[in-house]
Amino acid sequence: MASSSKVIRDTAAAGARGLRAFSMRDIEDERRRIIAAAEKDADEVRKLAREILDQAKTALARIRQQADGVMADSEKRGYEKGYAEGVAKGIEQGRREAYEAERRRVAEETAEVAKRLADIAAAIEAEHGMHTARAHIDMIEFALTLAQKIVKREVGIGHDVIKENLRKAIDLVAEKSEINVRLNPSELDIIEEYVPQLKNVFAKLKSIKLVPDMDVSPGGCIVQTKGGEVDARIETQLEEIERQLLEMSTRRNGHL
Repeated sequence: MASSSKVIRDTAAAGARGLRAFSMRDIEDERRRIIAAAEKDADEVRKLAREILDQAKTALARIRQQADGVMADSEKRGYEKGYAEGVAKGIEQGRREAYEAERRRVAEETAEVAKRLADIAAAIEAEHGMHTARAHIDMIEFALTLAQKIVKREVGIGHDVIKENLRKAIDLVAEKSEINVRLNPSELDIIEEYVPQLKNVFAKLKSIKLVPDMDVSPGGCIVQTKGGEVDARIETQLEEIERQLLEMSTRRNGHL
């Protein structure tokens, strides 16, 4: 039979009793809270952007209105200038010079407003992207920190974590008659006393060999059989939590 490896995934979904270390409920609640806060910040940024854009549009309209008035006034002044000089050519020249000067001034002011609008839009877009990305990073970091703290607390106050992990790992292996269990040496005595209960739960379980392994942290274990193994180490399950969070984050980003 080909060797295979399994990882204990969401133990809450699998019906864990007393093993709160890997429940996704608290993590999901916090994920929603962080994202809601980020969306609120983004709404405020968008509101500010709309206000700035409205102000800019109003200013631009005012500039154009003033330009129209100034150009009309300039045309009048050019006419008067040419008339006063008594030179017919001066009338047309005065008009052209006044109009061209005002056109350049309005073009410069319009270009400046347009540049400011572009800068504002770019800044708003960057700020929104930063808020969104930071929210997802914060969510993942918080969830992993929360899971690690819960694990340490649960492992420190009792032996339910290692017992529950071992029971679920055995439940996942196909061939249950003979198994090797790699676990932290500090929990060897605990599991030796727990073996009779395991044999009562799993009728096909005939032989359990406990193998002390310093590479396995307290609370976790690796169950090995001829057909493969189940990795129920704490670190592996935290990695699984991280994978699920990243998937949720990726799906959410795809709908933003």
